[in-house]
Amino acid sequence: MRALRPYLFQGNITDLNMLPRNIGDFHSGGPTVAEKYDITLAINVGSTPFVPRDLPTVYLPMFDDPKPKANDWRKIINVLRLAVEEIHLGGKVFLNCDAGISRSIIFAGMLIAVIERRPMDDELMQEIRSPVNGPLLELWKNANDALITWWLG
Repeated sequence: MRALRPYLFQGNITDLNMLPRNIGDFHSGGPTVAEKYDITLAINVGSTPFVPRDLPTVYLPMFDDPKPKANDWRKIINVLRLAVEEIHLGGKVFLNCDAGISRSIIFAGMLIAVIERRPMDDELMQEIRSPVNGPLLELWKNANDALITWWLG
């Protein structure tokens, strides 16, 4: 799990599974991982339909497909609006996909672009990309086009 911004964490499906777990010994009764980082909303854009208990979570699978119509960008923008509202209310958001390399980075780029009122450009992609690999470039472009069409339009 990585902190991309003070209000935004990003990771993979394993990180999502860890959010509701107690830190340290299971029986210690200590804070959960989500409580430690004050995460108030999780968004799973991967293909694994896991939603943890006791943490508000949205499951909206995105597809690593370069075709513009492979994803339902209207629904993605609606979930983006929910995340923006959560952050504006002082909450912190955790984003994940299966491997934490492409889809969650793309959603994070969209969210940062809206919150910080900046372009969803190559500079932003390089800033938040996974140290292992970058997101699918065509999907990044499709997400940027969706922001222009659905958010600004």
